[in-house]
Amino acid sequence: MAKHKHRYESEVRLGLVATVLVLVFLNFVSLFIIHRARSTKQDEASLSFQSAAVTISRAVQTSFPASPAESELADLKTQYGLSGLYLLPSRPEHQSSSARREWFAQAARSIAPAHLPDLASKLIQADFNQVTRGEDDEYYYLYPVPSGAGHSLLVISRELPELAWLDDAGETIFIVGLAAIGLVIITMLFLYRAIVAPFLAMRAEAAHAGRITDSESADAEAVVGEYKRIIRELEENERELRRLNDEISRRADSLEQFNTYLLRAVDSGIVTLALDGRVQTVNEAAARLLELDPREAAGYAYDNVFAANPELVLAVQSALAGMPTVGYREYEYPTSSGPEQLLGVTISSIRDSDEQRLGLSILINDITELNQLRRDLEEGQRLASLGAMAGGLAHQLRNAMGVIAGYGNLVRKRLEQAGADTETIVALMQETAEAEALVSQFLTFARPVEATPSPVSLFDVIEEVLGTFRVRDDCAGIDLQFDPAGTDLTVSIDALLFKQALLNIVDNATGAYPDRRGTVRVSCRRTGEAVEIGIRDHGVGMEPEQREQVFTPFYSTRPSGTGLGLPLARKMVELHGGRILVESVSGKGTGVTISLPLSVCASDRTPLPDSAQPTA
Repeated sequence: MAKHKHRYESEVRLGLVATVLVLVFLNFVSLFIIHRARSTKQDEASLSFQSAAVTISRAVQTSFPASPAESELADLKTQYGLSGLYLLPSRPEHQSSSARREWFAQAARSIAPAHLPDLASKLIQADFNQVTRGEDDEYYYLYPVPSGAGHSLLVISRELPELAWLDDAGETIFIVGLAAIGLVIITMLFLYRAIVAPFLAMRAEAAHAGRITDSESADAEAVVGEYKRIIRELEENERELRRLNDEISRRADSLEQFNTYLLRAVDSGIVTLALDGRVQTVNEAAARLLELDPREAAGYAYDNVFAANPELVLAVQSALAGMPTVGYREYEYPTSSGPEQLLGVTISSIRDSDEQRLGLSILINDITELNQLRRDLEEGQRLASLGAMAGGLAHQLRNAMGVIAGYGNLVRKRLEQAGADTETIVALMQETAEAEALVSQFLTFARPVEATPSPVSLFDVIEEVLGTFRVRDDCAGIDLQFDPAGTDLTVSIDALLFKQALLNIVDNATGAYPDRRGTVRVSCRRTGEAVEIGIRDHGVGMEPEQREQVFTPFYSTRPSGTGLGLPLARKMVELHGGRILVESVSGKGTGVTISLPLSVCASDRTPLPDSAQPTA
């Protein structure tokens, strides 16, 4: 047990000691490198000084007993880069104080006053043939010069900044290294305590929490082992929590995502509201019908979402207030890109298992087309009933008109033979003829008609119809224009029925001018997958409610109209698989567009250019 008791602490101490030893080693290596560099630099300086001293000493010996010329010494000083050059008497052989003072007094006469303090200490302390540092970066070299019977002392100096830096760096690094080592040792002691203390505190906390560590292990190792066991337990608990969370998420997804997928899949619009009237969800179908952005609609107030129809807003408000819902109702809802759409809306309360109200569910369906089909069906049923009821009556009326016309002709002939006035009987015959024509037109509308298509020129058909009106006296003031877009097109249609349809439409266009003066423009062009024939006038036009009734039999906006022209035209066009669209603005005119599918085209003589907009 004692063997392992403090193993971790010993390893920490060993690591700290190793760190200190590494620092000491690095400091020693640094000092050694600087020492080697300093020695090398000092040897180079000594050789340079020696070379200069030998050369100068030769010059001194050559000029002995006289002294060398100043210019010669200046040249030597420049040649060797010297900062100072002095020739002094040799130091006395005896080193007594009196002998030194006498020698220094004699030497001082040859030294400039500015260099005397620094040079004096070097002359007394420096050795011969040795490089000695002076002030700052300057170094001195003393060389004895033999000069005949006497001796002279040569003192030269030079600035060596690199050698001075190495001298200073060695001392600095040594001092700083010792200080750093001491600081590191102190820091390591505190660090050791900081490393070990947390483990001791963790062990105490573990024991307080009931996690008893192994007493035979070192404190740190026991704490680390207990920490690993806690980590394993936490990982196991985390895996279990993740499993439970995944299971809960799957159950939630089976409800929430099912609802989301259901809302996205259904074609009907669904809007859910909270009891405070705020929108909770809007599916894509509802967003399309209400012209909303489903990503931004959540949180909107219901009166903002349904603001386009005040009646619907009131119905939702009543349902939120707890009043009994009326169930299914239909609302006209305006759109920004076209005519109003008819929406079928069902408002229901959303309740929980305890029958507590949570909000409202609003189911929305676009029944615009269904309503149109319903109206068409009702109109078809009405027309069928009308045809079945009025068919026999129309035949009886036609027979009666024939009898009246026969007796009228007989009376007219007798009056002519008697020389009497026949104006009244002629007027009666004209009214009888018009009544018979009306009955014939009605029978044409009421009875089933079959188309017999054959290839014909569409342009020729249009020109033939317009030619019929150009020769009519009542259309003399009408400018009939044909504007074909491109060349002719051969189509397979029943020419007789199609001409009748065009005649009825053009007749309505010419009658749109009360004074029988104006322009009727007919155009023909291909648009996408259809061929469109447009008939436009600039006459009196129609109000919206009148435009809705134009295909209702016997409904006419003109006093002399029969109300069967456009219904007959639509019936004949639909026999060819086409359709008729009517656009009209009161006071500005009316446009009628006949659209025939390309399937009726037998062959193109020359392709027609496409047009994005129909001309009506």
